[in-house]
Amino acid sequence: MLKKAQILFLSMSVMTILMLIGVLSVLAQTPSVASTASAYSITSNTSAASQLDLELGLNQQISPQAQGSTPQITNVTILQAGDNPLLEVVGSGFGKNPNQLKVMFNDNGVLVSPQQVKNKKVTVQVPNVSLCTGQVQVRVIVGTTNSNSASFLYQKSAPIIYTLSPEHVQPSSTVEIKADNLACDPSSNLVTVNDVLVSVLAVNMDKLTIRIPESLSSGKVKVRLTVGSQSSLPKDFTIDPKPNSNNIPTTGSDNILRYLSTAPAGTSFAPMFSIRDKVKNLNSPSGES
Repeated sequence: MLKKAQILFLSMSVMTILMLIGVLSVLAQTPSVASTASAYSITSNTSAASQLDLELGLNQQISPQAQGSTPQITNVTILQAGDNPLLEVVGSGFGKNPNQLKVMFNDNGVLVSPQQVKNKKVTVQVPNVSLCTGQVQVRVIVGTTNSNSASFLYQKSAPIIYTLSPEHVQPSSTVEIKADNLACDPSSNLVTVNDVLVSVLAVNMDKLTIRIPESLSSGKVKVRLTVGSQSSLPKDFTIDPKPNSNNIPTTGSDNILRYLSTAPAGTSFAPMFSIRDKVKNLNSPSGES
């Protein structure tokens, strides 16, 4: 009986050992939960890092202006004076790409390319055509976004009148003056005709539009442009005489034989002559008509 019990114990021990070996073998082939979580964490971190790298790469291609930075001007300084002065514009939000930045003066629509661009400083040379006497307005444009407006004081030479178009008009008509060295403030451009101040209707860079007063007499006149304390040389101009209802000059006799048609519209042509001066009849003994 004792031998049977010992044999049974040994058999159960062997079976237990075999079962333990099988379990250990299965556990060795199956990854732990912690290992799985760790692997997942590494994969997730790698994916997040790749996504972050992608976003950083995209941001490097987007200009500062596209990210919402608005250019601001805080100061404008003339570095070099002259007919085409060199300016330094200080501020922020300018970026570093000169191809995306332009400078405009007096809001005239002429975009000027800068010589140098930094995020907080722009160097630009001003074309003479964009200058005027007084406070010159400056604006920086980055992409499609405008900065605030700043200004600097500039003094040009005495104004010059180049042309008057047309060269002669009747009173109350408009005349365009092509000139240079105008004032920045349109109201500071003063035009006189024979020392009579006339109305300036419009100013556009190098052009002014004036109206000839009704009160001025016909004949040769002098047109002059004054900006501040400086005046242009006088420019000759002609004011034509005002016509009357019959389109006949109102001053003097021009000894021209004219006729007036009294025929109603639609009828045959039958002019009636209106003789203003006596006409000599050479066949008459007295020489009178």
